[in-house]
Amino acid sequence: MDLSRLRSLCQALGGGLVEMTEEEFDRTFMVGSQKEPVGLTHAPFTDRNLGVDWEGKRVLYSTRWGVHWPDLIHEMAHIFASVVSPAKSDEWSFFGWEYAMCLYLGGDLGVWKEAQQSYLPPTKVALKAFGSLSSEQQQAILDERLAAAKAAGLVAEDGTPLAIR
Repeated sequence: MDLSRLRSLCQALGGGLVEMTEEEFDRTFMVGSQKEPVGLTHAPFTDRNLGVDWEGKRVLYSTRWGVHWPDLIHEMAHIFASVVSPAKSDEWSFFGWEYAMCLYLGGDLGVWKEAQQSYLPPTKVALKAFGSLSSEQQQAILDERLAAAKAAGLVAEDGTPLAIR
């Protein structure tokens, strides 16, 4: 997926998508330090190349090892589809927003689903990772999460993802 589309969408939603050099990213996120800078959250699963400035509504990334668009959409959800900071967020509450964003952008659904392989839904929904579920079970979860996102005002009835802050 063309990152300029994600960048434009972040701007339209009132935020930003910022590319940084490896050095800028490491300095900004104090890589190697025992703490993170105030207001910034490093995405732990991304091997030091993705993070969030929640207050500033920005996703920050380094192209150190390449950046995967489904990961960017996930971090965008922390910014635009949650009223609490990443450390306090309930990721299940915006999973439908992420799905809607993939559809809205015309992303390859197979690529997006592949990126969700190790995602663990709440145990009341499924007792195993998203990628271990059948296609039918995955689709049932996606349909339910999209309906929940619409009910919560995260996604318009026409499927357009919205910003709630």
